[in-house]
Amino acid sequence: MPVFNDKHLSYNWDDAKWMFDKSRELNFPLTGGSSIPVYYRKPAEELPNDTPIKHSVVLAGTGDEGAIFHAIDVLQAFVERRQGGETGVRSVQSIRGPETWKWVESNPWAGKLVDAVAKRFELQPGHFQQNPNTNMCVVEYNDGTMAAVIGARDVGWTYAGEIEGHNEPTIISMLEWPGPFDQYHASNAQPHWITELMVTKKEPFNAERLLLSTGIVNHYMESNWENGQYSPVGRRIETPVLNMTYRPTRGAQFNTGERPPSRPYIRGFDQ
Repeated sequence: MPVFNDKHLSYNWDDAKWMFDKSRELNFPLTGGSSIPVYYRKPAEELPNDTPIKHSVVLAGTGDEGAIFHAIDVLQAFVERRQGGETGVRSVQSIRGPETWKWVESNPWAGKLVDAVAKRFELQPGHFQQNPNTNMCVVEYNDGTMAAVIGARDVGWTYAGEIEGHNEPTIISMLEWPGPFDQYHASNAQPHWITELMVTKKEPFNAERLLLSTGIVNHYMESNWENGQYSPVGRRIETPVLNMTYRPTRGAQFNTGERPPSRPYIRGFDQ
C-alpha cells in the first residue's frame, strides 16, 4: 500500500527513521514532503545531475517548523543534483535574530548569494538584512558543500547557487504563493505525483530526500537549546545519522505551461 505523508515524516528523528525503514523492510513506496519544489519556477529550469554546486542559499519564509521544512525541502531538491549526488549531512546549526546577518557577513559566499537575489528582484542593497527577526539553518554536507536557508520576505521561495564554472549565481524562484488559494492547489503538480504513486507504486523522488529533509529540520529545531538554556547562536550539531547517499533518478517534475484561471475558494462542494 503506497503511503503519502504531508510535509516531513515526523518532528522526531527516531520516529521518522522508523517510518522510512519500515517502508524499505515491507517494500511499500513512501513519499511526502513539500509541494513547493514542484510548483511553477522562474525561470522554468531544473539543474542537471552532477551540477558542480559549491554553495547554496534558499531565501523563503521560515517562521516556524512547518515553514522552514518547505524551505529545506526546496534546498534538498536542488542540492541533491550536485556532482556525485547526495552524500549526506555532516552538521546542522540554527542561528536566530541579528546573529543571522553577522554569520552571513562572516561567510562571504552566503553574502554574495543573498545580494544576488536582491539584485535579481530589483530590491535595495541590504533589503534582507533590514529584517532583524529572521532565522537561518546552516547545513554542512559530507562532501564539503555548504548551504544556508534564511528567512526572507518578498521573493517567494528562491534558490541561489554558486556553481563552478559560472560567472554569476544560478537563481531559480518558486513565486506567487500565496496567490489565489484555489489557483495554487489547482495548478500544483504535487497531486499529480501523489496519484502516480498510488497508481504505479513508483516513488516520485527518492524517499531518502524526504528523510534527509526531515532530519535537517529535527536537528535545526534542537540547535538553539542545550540543558534547558536558549542561545540565538545554536549549537553546531554533528549528524552522523544523516550519513545517507543516493542519486536522483527522475528529471524535472515542476509545473509548466499556462496556469488555470482563478476562482473563489469555497469550502465544501457547493460549486
